[in-house]
Amino acid sequence: MANRPLQAVLGLAAAELTDLLSDSLQGRGPALLPLDPAAPRPRLEAVLEAMRPASLRTPEGVTPLEHGRGTGEDVALTIATAGSTGAPKGVELPAS
Repeated sequence: MANRPLQAVLGLAAAELTDLLSDSLQGRGPALLPLDPAAPRPRLEAVLEAMRPASLRTPEGVTPLEHGRGTGEDVALTIATAGSTGAPKGVELPAS
């Protein structure tokens, strides 16, 4: 059941990312999808398209994204992998 929002995060300071992850692990706020700021733009776009987060948080603020889908209520973090076919896939990690 997908009912917890997924938020991609890109380029945040370590302290802010730590605070967001702490909230996510405690069940407050969205599950997080960290993005590598050094990744090429086509890779970032592919991850966003495949994972479909509800929003993107950058140092400039939060931008809602169209067609976002959520995660399970127990998911705290989603890590994008290359996938065996080269298409990004997500590994959902629960708070436990």
